[in-house]
Amino acid sequence: MPDEAKPAESADKPPETKEAQAYKPNWTEPVFRYGILVGMLFTFAGLMIQSFVPAIPQLSSSLLLVSGLGIVFGAFGANAVVKTKGIIVGGVAAIALIFFLVFQNIIQKEIVVLRISGNEDIDNVQLLASERIPGSDRDDYFEFRLFRDEIDVANLILSLTPPEGPPDIEFHCIPKKALIEGFGRGERLVWRFHRDTETLEGVGGAGVVIAKGPCTGTGPVPVDTPPDDRPGFTLLDWPWSITPAFAAPSIPAMLADLESNDVAERRDARQALAAQGLAAVEPMMRYWAAKPDVYRVRLGVSVALTEFLRRHKNERKQVSRILQVVDLQALTEAAADKDRTLRVYASEFLYDLGDPRSIAAADRVFFRSTENGQYNLALVAVGSVGDVAVPDRRDTARILNGWRARAAAKTRALIDKALGGLR
Repeated sequence: MPDEAKPAESADKPPETKEAQAYKPNWTEPVFRYGILVGMLFTFAGLMIQSFVPAIPQLSSSLLLVSGLGIVFGAFGANAVVKTKGIIVGGVAAIALIFFLVFQNIIQKEIVVLRISGNEDIDNVQLLASERIPGSDRDDYFEFRLFRDEIDVANLILSLTPPEGPPDIEFHCIPKKALIEGFGRGERLVWRFHRDTETLEGVGGAGVVIAKGPCTGTGPVPVDTPPDDRPGFTLLDWPWSITPAFAAPSIPAMLADLESNDVAERRDARQALAAQGLAAVEPMMRYWAAKPDVYRVRLGVSVALTEFLRRHKNERKQVSRILQVVDLQALTEAAADKDRTLRVYASEFLYDLGDPRSIAAADRVFFRSTENGQYNLALVAVGSVGDVAVPDRRDTARILNGWRARAAAKTRALIDKALGGLR
């Protein structure tokens, strides 16, 4: 009996089971094979970069890793299901959602949001690591979004410009640690600037208040400590990437950049001038003399001189021979200035310079200076008495004793130290 023909499939055949409906990858399809290959390459590249190529940002390697895994799982299947609050997402959409959440978690660990409030009296805020970090003005506050890899120096610079213009309020000692602690917390770091005291609150934790200007010792200067203590040990932790052999701009161009509205250009100009060494000392002082009332010029020259002499103390005698008495008078006035940032840099330079002429120059401004200014001038004297010639020691002692009679206790202790160096 011949085989009977198979009946046609019924139109009302029951639906296939879930197992039968499951996605079955087809290795014969080129798109599938290439998808798996590309996904595995992305995944491998992300893993290798994280392990062996630290120069490439962590966020980039994480993005490669997540993209690769997403392609691989997307190609294999569509069996993933996400259920939340009565909503069911399945298939490739579920895989995309899962990896989106994973990537959001990675971003949270690689980005920190910094908000600086209290800017009702501030026109502009700039944050600087090795490069300037973009920020935005939100009317009531300034906001910065920082990638972990952007924080590549131990101390960042925060510069605030009031509506009336310079003097700028520069914090040169924003510790890297204060920003690193914000990664992975999922909340903004909020710092508050106080215009009346020119201090920054919240750097390193609630209630922490630091003064403007450079670091002294090993970190930021809390406002409840002597503000100008040990200026010979201020920290200028800036990237030193400019050398005389590669400094393209001319010295006049560098000097002009000291007045730039961009904090990065001002910093780079200070570095470039310091790198020029002795050749830049006389042009810097002439530029200062031509613009004695421009704060950015006075500060920029003081910083450049400080950084140069810090790295080349063996050349202090050559620097002294270049400087005229009028230059030392300008520098001692800066060492006693009401602005703390300028005061600290200028006094450190004069302290390291050790030029005995600085004592006579300081005498011209000592009695009209603030207590902090007098303290810094006394520090300059401590650094300078070692080179006072024997015939000049009596006159120098007379100047110092005159200071001592009208100085505060902390300053008197320094003057006593200077007097001891004359004996």
